[in-house]
Amino acid sequence: MLPYRFIPSVIVCVCVVLTAMPHGSAHAAGFGGSVSPVAPSIRISPPREKMPPVIPVPAVRDTDQGVAFQTQALLEPANQATLSARMASQILSVTVDEGDVFKKGQTLVAFDCDLPKARLRKAQADRQAARKRLAVIKRMEALDGVSELEMATARTTLARENAEVDLIQAQVRFCAVKAPFAGRVVKRLVHPHDSVSKEEDLLKIVDHKQLNVRLYIPAAWLRWVKTGHRFAVEIPSLERVVSAQVTSLGARVDAGSQTLTIRGAITETQPDLLPGLDGVARFEPPDAGSGSTP
Repeated sequence: MLPYRFIPSVIVCVCVVLTAMPHGSAHAAGFGGSVSPVAPSIRISPPREKMPPVIPVPAVRDTDQGVAFQTQALLEPANQATLSARMASQILSVTVDEGDVFKKGQTLVAFDCDLPKARLRKAQADRQAARKRLAVIKRMEALDGVSELEMATARTTLARENAEVDLIQAQVRFCAVKAPFAGRVVKRLVHPHDSVSKEEDLLKIVDHKQLNVRLYIPAAWLRWVKTGHRFAVEIPSLERVVSAQVTSLGARVDAGSQTLTIRGAITETQPDLLPGLDGVARFEPPDAGSGSTP
C-alpha cells in the first residue's frame, strides 16, 4: 500500500506513458478499449516533367477552295532615305512638311548659295582668260614666236581652270536638296534659317506608292513557295485584301524556329496603304484545288 503522498505522482506517470504509446498498443498493455491502429498517411508527388518550348507555327485555315496557309506580314517601303546636307550653310527654305507628298526631282530644301556662286563666277572668268592666252600662243606658234614650254604651260593652265569650274559647279548643285524619288515626308528635322553642318540630317522620306511585304514562313513551305508565287495580304485595320507576289527568298533558315524570311511586292496600287501596316498573308499551295495539304 503506497503512502498517500505518492499517489498523485503515480497517476501523472501513467498518463504520460499512455500518451506516448501508439494507439494500437493500449489494448495490448491491458488498459482496455478497442482501438484500431491507424498507419500514418504519406503522399509522394510524382516528379514534374520539363515541358519543351512552344514554337509558334502559322495557323492553317480551311476554305471552300481547299487549304490556305497564313502568316503575319509587314508592309515596307520599296525606297526610303534620310536626306542630309552636302555642305555647311544656312537654310533658306524648306518646301515640305511631315506627311507632304512630293515629286521626283522637286527641291525640298534650299541653302544660302551666295558664296559658292561667287566662286563659280571667278572660276569661269579665270577659265576664259586661260582660253584667250592659249589662243594667242597658238597664233604665235605659227610664226615660230613661242616655245614648246609656253604652249604646254598654257594648255595645262586651261585644263586646271576647267577642273576648277567643274568642282565649284558641283558645290553649287549642293545648294538645293532634290527628291531622289517620288514619295512622302516622314519627318522634318530642320527649319528655315537654321545653320547646319555638312552631313547633318534634314528630312526622312519614303516611297509610299511602291510597297514591299516582309514575312516569315515555315521551312516546309519551301517545297512549293517559289519566286513569283502569288498570295493575298489582308490588312485588318483597313478591312482590305491586296494582291502580292514573292520577289525573293531568304538565304538561311533560322535553326531555332525553322522559319525563313521572304519578301514580296504589292502588285496593285492602293492610295491608303502606308508603310508599317501589318496584316495576314494567305498562301494557296499549287494543289489547293484538290484539297490536299502539301
